[in-house]
Amino acid sequence: MKQRKYNLIIAVILLVLLLAIFFVLISMPAAKDDNDIPDSQVLENIIDMKDKKISHITVKNPLGSYEIGLKTKDGEDEYLLLGEDDNKTSKTATQTLVESIINLKPVQIVQEEAKNLSLYGVDKGQATLKVDFDNNDTIVLKLGNDAPLSKGAYLVVNGEVKVYLINMTDKEIFLNEKDFYKNQE
Repeated sequence: MKQRKYNLIIAVILLVLLLAIFFVLISMPAAKDDNDIPDSQVLENIIDMKDKKISHITVKNPLGSYEIGLKTKDGEDEYLLLGEDDNKTSKTATQTLVESIINLKPVQIVQEEAKNLSLYGVDKGQATLKVDFDNNDTIVLKLGNDAPLSKGAYLVVNGEVKVYLINMTDKEIFLNEKDFYKNQE
């Protein structure tokens, strides 16, 4: 009987201690990380399309390289594979590429001033999109490694040191092969 009481007292003391530790841990503020992005921060599209439109896109990836250009036919703009018969281009696929570039929005800014771009694979890059605009501006988007846990892929713009994280679905616009933009016969 004494042994039971003794064990019960020890168990209650341990439970009280564990609860005290739990409440102390909950009430502590989270460690501040230099890479933390405030939840309230709204990230803008990577490309500012104010007063310009895409005139030419050069894609370079492990599957090859190709170019898509803007052509005006019968007063309407079309994006076509350059070097191919215009009828062979899937206008839906090329328009989707253009819209994806225009609406490319990062999930997160990983580093404002990365000191070592090779950590993210953006120093060499898996793939590159060079986007030319009708106002003679040019932007180069370089795709890096995948982020851990399939959270997305790293990206830099114009070789700057700001590293972005983009969705895995946005990553696909960098990796499509030329045939993806051809009509299926």
